[in-house]
Amino acid sequence: TLGSTTLIMTDKTGTLTLADMQLVGVHTTDSLIQNDIGYKDDGNLSIDQKNLLELSLSNIDVSVENQEEDKMNWTFLGRPFEVNIAKACRKYNISLEPLLSLTSSLVIPFNSTNKFSVSERNGVYTVMGAPDILMKRSNISKEKFAHLEQWIEKISMDGKRLIGIATFTKKDTNKHLSVDEIVDIDFAGMLVFYDPIRPEVPKAIKNIESHGVKMVLVTGDL
Repeated sequence: TLGSTTLIMTDKTGTLTLADMQLVGVHTTDSLIQNDIGYKDDGNLSIDQKNLLELSLSNIDVSVENQEEDKMNWTFLGRPFEVNIAKACRKYNISLEPLLSLTSSLVIPFNSTNKFSVSERNGVYTVMGAPDILMKRSNISKEKFAHLEQWIEKISMDGKRLIGIATFTKKDTNKHLSVDEIVDIDFAGMLVFYDPIRPEVPKAIKNIESHGVKMVLVTGDL
């Protein structure tokens, strides 16, 4: 019976959180190295931050349901964090043209093995995925790697999700691109997402644990 319960295993997204993944940070590598990581949702982004968002737009699989309407009324369809990228680009007046293209710019779709996707536009390849994986394939120094690694660990402990962005060029864009060629890439920065915790959750967990019941979080985010 429930009265004899000693362990509760719970899902996270939509159960403990609002299932409303929000973009809460746009950080270039240079700003992170210089510890200039302030992000205010005040409608202003630097040129470098806008460029980072624009790069990510080529790697998302988002469609527009009502293209005939004004873009401020567009309804985006896709995975939550990708939809948030599209919304952020709209908010900061970044062209949404890639979303309307009939042909995809993706050359390597995301999968759980590689943990990144690759797109190509005008000879420039954009890699988007797990920051640690991209950093290992990048040309950043050991010192910068260690600095960024510490920052990633700190932000991840706050329950936030990080997406890394990197770029590289390839002379022969007509030749098939293999995963092994994705080395010595330029690590451009990271996007930070957060799914807020439901307001009633902390009190509920405290109440459960006060009765000697252990809580275990079951999630695929780690």
